[in-house]
Amino acid sequence: MLEGLKAAGRKMAVATGKPENQAKIVTDYFKISSYFEFIGGSSLDDTRSTKSQVIAHTIKNCSINDSKLSKIIMIGDRQNDIQGAKDNKIDSLGILWGYGTKTELTTAGANYIFQTPQEVLKALV
Repeated sequence: MLEGLKAAGRKMAVATGKPENQAKIVTDYFKISSYFEFIGGSSLDDTRSTKSQVIAHTIKNCSINDSKLSKIIMIGDRQNDIQGAKDNKIDSLGILWGYGTKTELTTAGANYIFQTPQEVLKALV
């Protein structure tokens, strides 16, 4: 999915609740850092602790202005991903291969829900 999205010219970033320094270590370990233009995470001093704050931080660091928010989609597996997207006025795509359930993502108000990475790739390319 990551290869296909990058090959299609989609710009991608990470917005995780994990501390940003740890997120960079994990993406480097799994050799996926190169797919992302920015890897954003929570701060160790609690100034950026909610998913909404992390998404806002990531958007800012990707130099995305308000006129381009309609072109962004948050892909996540939990309710806080969906709520964070709503708080930042962007669409959300719930995925079912993570920790969340279809009920959780539907109740949270995900704009889209997909079961496999292949479905996401097909929808976004």
